Order: sequence, then C-alpha cells, then structure tokens
Amino acid sequence: MHIPYAFLTTDEFSQKGDLVLDPFSGSGTTLLEGVLAGRSVVGADANPLARLITKVKVTPISSERLASSGKVFKENISAEPTGDFPDVVNIDFWFSKRVKTQLQCVLESVLKIEDKDVKDFYKVCFSSCVRKVSYADPRVSVPVKLKYQKYPSGHPLRKKMKTHLESLTDVDVLKVFDDVVARNTTRLLRLNNEVGLGAMEYSLATDANNLSSSKRSNSIDSCMSPLEKESVQLVITSPPYPGAQKYVRTCSLSLGWLGVCQSSNLLELKRQMIGREEFRKTEYELLQETGLYRADEQIQSIYVKNKQRARIATSYLLEMKIVIQEVYDYLKTGGYLVLIAANNTISGIKFHTVDYLKDIAVSTGFDVEGVLIDDIRSRGLMTKRNKSASVINREWVLVFVKRC
Repeated sequence: MHIPYAFLTTDEFSQKGDLVLDPFSGSGTTLLEGVLAGRSVVGADANPLARLITKVKVTPISSERLASSGKVFKENISAEPTGDFPDVVNIDFWFSKRVKTQLQCVLESVLKIEDKDVKDFYKVCFSSCVRKVSYADPRVSVPVKLKYQKYPSGHPLRKKMKTHLESLTDVDVLKVFDDVVARNTTRLLRLNNEVGLGAMEYSLATDANNLSSSKRSNSIDSCMSPLEKESVQLVITSPPYPGAQKYVRTCSLSLGWLGVCQSSNLLELKRQMIGREEFRKTEYELLQETGLYRADEQIQSIYVKNKQRARIATSYLLEMKIVIQEVYDYLKTGGYLVLIAANNTISGIKFHTVDYLKDIAVSTGFDVEGVLIDDIRSRGLMTKRNKSASVINREWVLVFVKRC
C-alpha cells in the first residue's frame, strides 16, 4: 500500500528508530513498511489470523531454517490423517471429502514443525491454501459458494467457473500448498535482504481499545518493552468502515482450520470488531447519541429506516472516540496521526465518516495538519450489499498533529 510507504520513507513525520503504531494493523502493511524503514512498530488487531499474518510478515527467517523445517515437513506428510478434522463452520459445504483429507494431512505435518517462526510461516501459507481449494468463489472476498449455473449458457464465466469446480475434484492440495510456500518464501528472503536476520522491534496487541501493557497479555508475539504513554512518534492506520465489510466471515474458513477460532466462537469474535454488525435486538431498539451533532442528526434519519444499522453507526463512532483518545495519549507531543478513512452509505443515507472522525480527533486535542484524497483504482473495497452499503471508491488521508 503506497500511503504507509509515503509517510514512513520521509523524516518529516518520523525517523529511524522511532516508534510507529497501527491500532488497526490488519495483515500488517504499515508494520512491514515500518520495519523496512528502520522504525520500531506496534500493531493491534482483534482478528487472530491478521495478527499471525502480521507477525510472519515482520519476522525474517534464514533460508537454512526454512530448508531444515521444510525437510521435516515433507518427512511427516502422511496419506491419511491421524486426528479429527478441526471445527470449521459448515466444513462439508465448503470442501469435498478428498480435499478435507488432504488438508488435514498437510495441517498435521505443519503442526509438527518445532521452529515456531517457521511453523507460523507455514500456517499462513496453509491459510491461503484453504481458500484456494474450497468451493468458495475466488472472485469474492467473503466465502460464497461457487455456482456456475447462475450464468446463462454461453457466458464466458459459466465455462470458467465450471472448469474451476471440476478441477477441485482431483486437486492436489499438497502441490497447491507447495506453490504458496514457494511464492511466500521468495517474499520472505527478500525481507531478509532488506533488513537482515536480526530481531525486529515489533509488538502485537489484541485490542485497539487497550494498547497498554496490562491489556496485552494475549499478544501473539512481542520483541519490545511494554508500550508507554507519550512514546509513539507516528500513528498510521485505516480503521474499519461502519458495517461495510464482513471481516471475520472473510477468513472464517482459515480461522477454523488453524484452530484459532471454532465455529461456535465466530459470533463472539465478530462482536469484538469495531464497525461490526452483530447486535441483539435489545441493543438497538433504543436510539443512542454519540455527542457529535452532525453525526447524531444523520443517525436519527437512519434509525427511522433501520434501527439496527443506526446502532452500528453509533457504536462505531463511540468506539472510535476511545481509540483516538488512546492514540492521543500514546503519541509524543509533536507526534502525528495519519488516519485513512472513507465515507459510505448506510440504509441509503450517505454517512460522512471522514467528517465525524475529524470532529472526534479535533475534540480530542489534535490539530489538522493536512487532508489528502486518494482515489481507489482497484475494486478491493466493493462493499455494495443490496441497499445497505455502497461502493467505496475514494479515501481521505487525514493528517493530525499533537501540539501539546
């Protein structure tokens, strides 16, 4: 992503050795760019798969360690699994019996790797492999079962999707996995060349609302001393959008196969996400206020149309208030917050998320340093879902400074 790179490769916002924070680190783009730029980095994400991917991205591993563990992995592969299948949501809906068996054999061999860093690297590769050999439509981010019949006879996608489905009947899962490992090994060795094999300065927390050391006991990994108040020079982050993306559902198959979130716990994990949609009826019957005048006016209009989506918007802004206050507390005086956000549509009403986040930051004590607009050229943020959301094709880069 070019935005973190742009801010991390200039000394105006931070310098080598400075601490950089991303409270919504996702798959670790900001942290990786920070490591490459010689910064110490801290990230947080409620999604355990995202934390695992981030940890792997910023952890150099020598080619010798990879080769040694790769040999052990090959030696431990068996034709039949020895254990039970993991608790994957609707596993038989998404995978053929043959593919399930092969995936289980690969997973059991991965889990026997003793080198923890290499094992985590192989887990990330396995999570990518899971989606590739499932019945999920490869063109859609969330798992949607592929159905070629929905395309009319003669449509180019009908033949393409049918061919893909047929290929899954005799797919060689181990070969798919090996291909993923090979591609990611190339990336990992490139990281080695960029930063060397010394220990990276990084830490990963589980909750953007609680970045203090006392709340980070469940961190997936840490090579740093606890995060202290007024210790961060630069924060670069792209918060979730209110009710716009189904983040947990997107990776639910991988979460289950890796055993980091059983199907019965997916709802609870969803409820930990900022911008989530999971609210009980008793939670959204009563209209709440955010304390932001412009936002509350819009939320009232949304409430008339859809009480649940009004609650989604309200909770999002209330929780972002907490995050931005925490960010302010951890930033040094003179430190910067770079907030990447976009407006979206809720129940047919344009929700001015960018303006509301700016209002929250200013009321917290930040000064606006600059505003940039970035047009999204890919379709990675297509969030149109019936009439409840919209396509996001433009992002705002809000730059704030902590004066005192």
